[in-house]
Amino acid sequence: MPAIPGFIVPFTDWEWNRAKFLFRSTSVSEIRECLSLLSMWRSRMGDKTPVAISCSDLLLRVAMDELLTKDKSDWIRMEAIKMSYCIAIIRRFTASLGR
Repeated sequence: MPAIPGFIVPFTDWEWNRAKFLFRSTSVSEIRECLSLLSMWRSRMGDKTPVAISCSDLLLRVAMDELLTKDKSDWIRMEAIKMSYCIAIIRRFTASLGR
């Protein structure tokens, strides 16, 4: 990726393509790998982490929690997961308003 003065890009082309592929996965191990990439990007960016990366991280964590939920008929657990999705979206949206 060519360097642009004044811009910090927290990922390589390979990392970006890998994360795009893993983000759509339903495999817990692949989601974990994607979360590792996002975590690495957050550590490279610090306080300047784009909202899209932070939001993606939160949503993937909830998605993984949903995949790991054994009893899909446990309505209390499933409602908690739905609420977590809502919280992740709202939290990131409100954070982006302050930037």
